[in-house]
Amino acid sequence: MQHALAWGRNGSMASRAPAPAAAAPLAGARRGATLVVRAAKHEYQVVREERPDGGVSLSVTIPGPLVQRRFTEIVDILRRCVMPVHASRALPGSESITTDVRALIDAFDPAQPLTYGVTFDCLPKVKWARDWKGIEVTVEETGSLADDEAAVDDLIQQYRKEKGAQRVAAGRGLQPGDVSIIDMRISPAGGGEPFPGLDKKRFALDTTADPLGLAKNMAGMEVGEERRWEFSFPGDWHVELWRGQRAEAVVKLRELFEWDLPEFDDAFVAAHYPSFDSAADMRKSLLATTAVERFRATQGQAADRIMEAVAGAVSVELPQSYLRAVAEKEFQERLLQMVSTRVATPEQAEAMCTEEGLAEYIAERRGELEERCKFLLAADDIAESEGIEVEATG
Repeated sequence: MQHALAWGRNGSMASRAPAPAAAAPLAGARRGATLVVRAAKHEYQVVREERPDGGVSLSVTIPGPLVQRRFTEIVDILRRCVMPVHASRALPGSESITTDVRALIDAFDPAQPLTYGVTFDCLPKVKWARDWKGIEVTVEETGSLADDEAAVDDLIQQYRKEKGAQRVAAGRGLQPGDVSIIDMRISPAGGGEPFPGLDKKRFALDTTADPLGLAKNMAGMEVGEERRWEFSFPGDWHVELWRGQRAEAVVKLRELFEWDLPEFDDAFVAAHYPSFDSAADMRKSLLATTAVERFRATQGQAADRIMEAVAGAVSVELPQSYLRAVAEKEFQERLLQMVSTRVATPEQAEAMCTEEGLAEYIAERRGELEERCKFLLAADDIAESEGIEVEATG
């Protein structure tokens, strides 16, 4: 069979049938006629040679399109029938082709087996150090009634500010409760571009609503003064990628104001929040809402403790490809969250979505990622052993 395989410029493989080559005649063989035979809508070139023993040797050139079609059919069989047997055990993205395709083509012999090598990482077998059914967790309260009441006081203060007014604070420095107009630039502590959304001019900072804790380093600042200091992002910061990161803040005070607020009483509630009967009624409702939010926070803490306990009950060697796949999914979700919450623009998120960014994400959160991977594998093992069908999302 004479046939050639050619590689396209885009990496695809195409077939072409060369013109019949002059085959080396057998010793004593006599070259005969070249015939064109048409069968099944294809033309075959057949070279007839007479052998010394009286026999006949035929050399047939197979059309390229026919060989390509048969090759495609074989590949399709491999994909449909062979690979699915192993695919359920393979970690997505871990596949690697070990066979050199060009060498495979050069060594092709229709009389010999065809070997095509693909390696992949498998989902590891979970070994339980103790029975998961006996796992117990302890969850501490995330607050108390006193904390709820303090949170309600903060809410009421915000409602008063919505109906109050500001006036210039003259002849003094910044104090707790003030509102400041600042130029703010917050960058990684080691240098570099500022964090998206944290390079602002004439930004209004209410010292009572200061999640980054800037005000404590601004105490006593006077208009025109500039200060620089380092800090760490809070562990509950809304951008998870930045939690715990060291940063440098450069702040310049432009203007300073103080509040003139109305009293929170029945008249205030009747004028602005008539759905409540009185100030006491509004406070009671806010207290109930705050208690519910605290309960939800406790539930979230319980979920974290369960994950820690389950992950700690298994012994499993994590393939790096699996850890990377989990980390990459989380990393991309964090970037999308930054875009959806307008913390970063799509262009800024795309600039952060790099191999270096992912590597840094893995390095900073390796312990958390390993724990999450163990929990996911353990959850799959529990579902399989208990006959639970789990619908994958995301």
